[in-house]
Amino acid sequence: MTLNKWHELVQLRAKAASIEKKWASHRLKLLSLPQRLGYSKIGELIDALRLVQKDATPSNISRRASKKRKPRAQITAAKKAEIKKLIAAGKTGREIASVLDLSIGSVQNCKAELGLVKKRRQ
Repeated sequence: MTLNKWHELVQLRAKAASIEKKWASHRLKLLSLPQRLGYSKIGELIDALRLVQKDATPSNISRRASKKRKPRAQITAAKKAEIKKLIAAGKTGREIASVLDLSIGSVQNCKAELGLVKKRRQ
């Protein structure tokens, strides 16, 4: 039993040495990263990353996306009839929106106008 524990300890020490060697290699790569990216200090790289993160907040992304918004959909009587037909066929609002190139909200509004949406209980 003691011999098994000894072998297990030797194997664990070898595994630890292997992990330490890999960590040393990764540490050197991390330490050289700022220079490879053109920064003289790691603090400069961290500041640059913070600026990038601040610029990529969800509020900024949504503002950028809103500039590329599609024009308002013209919901004609024919489209409303098509929506009604697709609902009768068992399609979901999302499927109808993609088929007719409308937003899900537009489909929901049409469903409400047609009386096909249950009212919320309060």
